[in-house]
Amino acid sequence: MSIQIYAHIVTHNSASVHSEEALQRTIDALYAQQGFVPGEQLHIHLTDNASTDSTASILREYDHRPGIRVTEQTQNLGFCGAHNAAAYAFLQSDANYFLILNPDLELASDALSQLVETLEQHEDIGSVCPRLYQVHTDAEKTIDSSGMLITPALRHFDRGQGDADSPGYARDCYVFGGSGACLLFRRSYIEDVGFRAEFDRDLFRVYPQLEEGYDQRFPLFDEAFFAYRDDAELAWRSQYLGWSCRYVAKAIGFHHRVVTPEKRATLPAAINTLGVQNRFLLQRNCYRFRDVPAAFLPGILWRNCMVVIAVLILERSSMPAFSHFFKLYRRARARSKHLMNRVPKDHRINRWFSSCAYVEAVHDTQ
Repeated sequence: MSIQIYAHIVTHNSASVHSEEALQRTIDALYAQQGFVPGEQLHIHLTDNASTDSTASILREYDHRPGIRVTEQTQNLGFCGAHNAAAYAFLQSDANYFLILNPDLELASDALSQLVETLEQHEDIGSVCPRLYQVHTDAEKTIDSSGMLITPALRHFDRGQGDADSPGYARDCYVFGGSGACLLFRRSYIEDVGFRAEFDRDLFRVYPQLEEGYDQRFPLFDEAFFAYRDDAELAWRSQYLGWSCRYVAKAIGFHHRVVTPEKRATLPAAINTLGVQNRFLLQRNCYRFRDVPAAFLPGILWRNCMVVIAVLILERSSMPAFSHFFKLYRRARARSKHLMNRVPKDHRINRWFSSCAYVEAVHDTQ
């Protein structure tokens, strides 16, 4: 069977948040990937999440190109809902691999071929992620992401973010997960890790717009997250289910990242609210004391208390996060139960929760 790639980009006011030029460069770079002819080996799906700026009109300019399909949603389905709709379409297609890409990320011309080659060579890998550089005017290359790490305080980070590029980042390795800015998945992985559980429709209590088209979306990402931290939940869930993620150093991308922790004070309140809500959802979905008992004090007790106090005193605009979390709690509990029932009794993932993970990911140990 020939290799077929189904690529998906989600936009929401991307022309304003990033720029029209950045969006166009993202699509043009994907369209020009070496070894994949659009309409033959590469099928590109562009989804706009009810933008109010010029984003949708820019996407329409690409609708006539071979191998490109444009969908305009009437409501904002979030990162998760829109990608899940595309995952459903992917599973109806003949494609082998599903690529998700942010609208602010330019891939080098051979990046996709490098990612595909790694998946072809390692059957235990469910997903792969590239080496991403920050886009700025300095000559020095600065790492944006080289995979995802998680610490005993249950905080997840992009490995190497802000570091100057160095030989250590030129080595492929297994990582806890990859940034949702760019991930390539194999079909069997998606079919295995996506599931619905009891009370799934509690989603509509917080996101009523997700009810429409619910049955035409495949639950790759947990839609309760809507956006942000969803990639960490997917990574954690995947580790429980025995799927690995590998960082591919030769696959290069350039990321115009807008949302970073140091910019929190200037971010829209809705984004910060999602960050708080999804921290608690992530733990309720995935944390299990028997796997990482050392995380209970710093992650569950100490840091969560600090987050609650900070919201109550300093960031009251994020208060809706708590009511949303309680509306989604029984659904999260049901998802956790469903997930843990599938985990083999002797399976452990505690080796990923290490403070030294900031420096070195796990190299070729699986």
